[in-house]
Formats: sequence, structure tokens, C-alpha cells
Amino acid sequence: MKTRKRTWRIAASMILFVMMITWVFAAIAEAAEVEVVHEDYDALPVNHVKIEELSLADGELSSDSNNFKDLKFSCADQYGEHYIKNENIAYYGKVNWGSSNTTSDKDAVMSKTDIPGSFSIRFANKAVLSDGKRADVVLTFSDWEVWLGAKPDGVSASDPVYILGLQTDYTGKLILATGTPRLDTGEDGALESTIKQRIKVNAKICEHGTDNPIDSKFDTMLMGFVDLDVPDKSKASGKDDVEKYQGEFSESIELLSGYDSPLLVSAEDKTKAVIDVKDSSVKVRGTSLDDNTLDSGFICPVLPKGYSFYWYGSNGYNKNLKGLSCMGTNLAEMQNVSVGASSGQGGTIEKEGSTDYVLNSTTTYKYEPAEGFYVKSLTVDGEPVGFDPDGGIYRFDKLTKTDADGDDHTIDVRFEVHPEIEIEKSVSNETPETGDEIEYTIEMRQIKEGAVLRNAVMEDKIPDGLEVIEDSIDCSDDGEVTFEDNVITYTQEELEGDAVVSFRAVVTAETGKVNNVAVLSGDMADPVSDGAEIKIINADQKEPEQSDTYNSDDDDREYHTGSSKKDPLDDEETGTDDEGYTGQPEDYDHLIPRTGDEAAGLLVALAGITITAFFLIYICIQKYRKRY
Repeated sequence: MKTRKRTWRIAASMILFVMMITWVFAAIAEAAEVEVVHEDYDALPVNHVKIEELSLADGELSSDSNNFKDLKFSCADQYGEHYIKNENIAYYGKVNWGSSNTTSDKDAVMSKTDIPGSFSIRFANKAVLSDGKRADVVLTFSDWEVWLGAKPDGVSASDPVYILGLQTDYTGKLILATGTPRLDTGEDGALESTIKQRIKVNAKICEHGTDNPIDSKFDTMLMGFVDLDVPDKSKASGKDDVEKYQGEFSESIELLSGYDSPLLVSAEDKTKAVIDVKDSSVKVRGTSLDDNTLDSGFICPVLPKGYSFYWYGSNGYNKNLKGLSCMGTNLAEMQNVSVGASSGQGGTIEKEGSTDYVLNSTTTYKYEPAEGFYVKSLTVDGEPVGFDPDGGIYRFDKLTKTDADGDDHTIDVRFEVHPEIEIEKSVSNETPETGDEIEYTIEMRQIKEGAVLRNAVMEDKIPDGLEVIEDSIDCSDDGEVTFEDNVITYTQEELEGDAVVSFRAVVTAETGKVNNVAVLSGDMADPVSDGAEIKIINADQKEPEQSDTYNSDDDDREYHTGSSKKDPLDDEETGTDDEGYTGQPEDYDHLIPRTGDEAAGLLVALAGITITAFFLIYICIQKYRKRY
């Protein structure tokens, strides 16, 4: 028994060990799947969530500490050229000072302060889901760490200071920001000190008014990290004292969880941003200053239910620009892609006009003709595409930015009136003799006002018993008429009114009837047909009791539209002929033979067998119940 227990313990330990090894290798494999992509938008998944522009004025702040303040700073732009008041969230409290400042945080002797507590901001209904519903954006900031250089003159070690962390800048965008520490919020409140900081950000999309993540069907969201700035001497031309104010890397992002392979947008210049892939995180550093664009940033697919990252920022010390602050990374701004939708008279397309979407998102447009109309054309980005004449839905997959003037993408639908058509065929002599020359006339008409029969085709298969005189074939308009394999074919791109085709033929049949049928078809019109029948009666012959009949409708032709052709010679129009064939192929119904009394007797026998079977089953059930 002890041996058996020991064996089970060893087996369980081995299983646990294998599971741990498998988990480790799986984690390594998952980390190894993260790769750097340069402007390959097809590598990004579909975007299910769009975050609208966030502003602190629209957010609801909650905190577990009184040290986080929602206030306004007077703050210079990145070149110190003018001052503006911005919405900010800052830490206000005691800090640790270092011993020296430099124009770069790289060489300064700095001291670290761990800022206690955390704060969250809820932006109600600022997330738009792909089904049109709205949800809340919730951002939580924690693990805030600040490093400061030497304490400025006139400042006591116990004096509380403001440390900027979050800001709505003068363009209205929400950014993570680093500014020089401040004693107050005024224009001259900034202190002369080198600073760098790190803050952890957790973001998630929640159902409105709750902390519940949105439905799992919205499984991807594209997040833009814009404007990772570093020193750029060309931007500071003629201003030597500001060339080094930010340090080697003033801003960077370290992705921690809930992310997929990031995309670098500046494919033409791979030096604008650098991505370092680690085992458990991805760090992205800017390498050049830009004007608040993705050129020195990146796009990353993230999980709407929750993702997290560290943001790093720094500002160097410069006595001439002590007010310079607000160097930041935009959190939520993504490139918008616009789609312009338009339609003509006779139908509608949804979302008509210009509509903005997030880069790499997917959307659909429904187009529908009005009654009596059909879809004539559908054009996307200036090129014709396939469509359903009865209306349908067009899908844009992974919308990308273009260089087009106006909207990045366009969709246009045009409609046209449904055509109605008629055909009438006649013959100059219905009772010719063998060898006579007769003339056929085929009249075709589009009778619906405002409509056009497009790609009109008329086919007339000449039956045995007639010989067409080819040079007699004529057409009343500019349509094309051909005669090949004993078939006269008329084609016209657009038939707006009437057209007539005529030809002469010699009767070669010696007796009987010859039926000649013409069929007219075209786009969005049911085919119509009509025939002209002749009966050959020669003077020196008696009419036989049963004569041969020639019929042009004994063919397997295919029609150009999806409707079966009309029978021009059915019984109601032409009647039947006692002497022979009616001129049209017959349609036979499958009939059940009349069997009379024999069928009735069989039904009675079957009923008796059925009743007997049910009775026997009932007896068996009763015996079974008594036994058990």
C-alpha cells in the first residue's frame, strides 16, 4: 500500500513538473511572437473600438489620496515662445531632492521619490463600439516615481511642490506630461531642476457607469501613442541654450500587458522610433521631435478589457527656460480615416456624407433602391465594384489613410428605373406555297418612361423549312445584327424606345406548319417572346391528314436574364390544331393513375393492419406493467 501511495506521489510530482515546464515554454513562445512591424497595416487586427478625443474637462477624477490635484498651470510650449493655461492633474506634496542639475537627465545627480496612492479618471461614453453603442474609458494611474536634481535656491526641503503628470494640452488632447517642478501654478512658478519620472497606466473600456469590461466580442482596439519626443537640433536652430534641454530620451513607452505586436508608422525613416523587445515587455523610444504625429510614435493592438504600460518622461534643466514644461505623449489620439458616401436619385445609401473612422477599422454601407428602381452602379474609391441590383451591403475592411483630396475613401451608388419590354413578330404571308418569298418583322419596345433596356439582345432561331436571304436582314437603329448558325441576333447597349429587325426568307418546306419565335432580353428585364406561324398549302397537293411540322422553339438556348421565357403560342393565344403540332413544346404534368375500387380496397386493408398493430402493442404494455 505504501509503495502504491509513493508511486502516485512520484507520478503527481512529475505531472506538475511537466506542467510548469510547459507553462514556462509557452510564456517564452508568447513573448517571442511579439515583432516589430513597419507601416504594415494589414498586420494589424480589425479595430472594434474607437476612443473619441479625451479632455480632462470631460473626465471624472477619483483618488485614494488628497495629494492629487485637478488644476490649471500656466505653461510654455515646447519652444518657450508663448504661455497657455491647460487642464492638469498633478501630485502636490513633499519630494526628495538630488545634488546636481544638468541640461540632460543623463548626467544629473538625482534623488527618487515614490508617490503614494493612485487616481482614476472616467470618461463617460467616450468609446464608440463597432455596433454603434457607447462605453466608458477608464484610466488608472499608479506606481508613480519621480527623480529630481538639485533643490533650487530659496526652496526648503520640506516645501511641497507640484509634479505634473497628466494634461489636456492647448490642442485639446489628453497627454502624459513631464514639467519642471513648481511651487505654484502661476506663470513664474516653475523651478530650476532636472526631472524624470515613470508612471504606470492601466486602461480599459467599461460598460457605461460600471467597472464591467465590455463584451468579449469587441476583442481588439488600436491604441495610438503619439509624439515620443527627444532633442532635435534642427528645431532649435539659433537657440543653443535649448538644444539639450530634454535629455537623450525624453519620452518612452514600455508595454506591460494586454498588447500585441506594435506597428511603427514612420516606415520611410526607421530612426524616428526604436522598439526594444524584451521577454515580458516592449519598450518604444522616440528618436526625433515631431509636430504631435505618429511619425515618432506607434500604433499597438490592445485588449479593450484591460491593458497596461509604463510611461517615461524627462526634462533637462535650463536656467533660461525654467518655465518650459508639458512635454508629453498623447494617449488616445489616432489618425482618423474619412469615408464619403453619396447616392443618386431613386434610392438611398446609409451614412450619406462624410464619416470619420479609426485607422484600420471596418465598417459597412447599406444601399437600397426605391420601388420601381434598381442599382445601376456602385463605385468605391473611383473604381466600379460588384453589386446586387436589388440592393445590398458593401464592407470596407481595415480602412487606411490615403493621400486623396477630401475624404480618404468614397462610395457612390446610382439607381435607374426598371425597364419594361415588349416584342411583336409578324409575317407578310401566313399561308405561302413552297418556294415563296416571305418577310418577317420583329418589333421591340421599351415602354417604361425614363427607363433604358441595357445590353438588349434579341435572338431568332430560324427553323427548318425556311432559308434566310442574308442581305435582306435590316435594323431600324444603330444596333448590331448578325446571322450565324441559322440564328439572327440583334444587340444594343441601350434600348430607350423602339427598334425593328426585318428579314426575308424563302419557304423550303413542302407541306405542314413552320413556327418562328423571337426572344428579347436585357439587364433587369424579364425575357419576352413572340412567334409567327405559317402553314404551307400547295395548289397541286391535298392537305394530308397528318403533316410534318417545323418549329424554331425546339432548341436549348440560354436566356440572358434569370427568368424563364414566356410562351407566345400557348392555348389561350393560339389554340390547338387538330391536324398536327401546336407550334410549341408541351409541358407534361405527372399524374397519378386512376385505380378506382382497387385503390379503395388497398386503403381499407392498410387501415386494418394499422389498427391491429396498435392493439397488440397496447396488450404488451399492459402485461409488462402487471409483471413489474
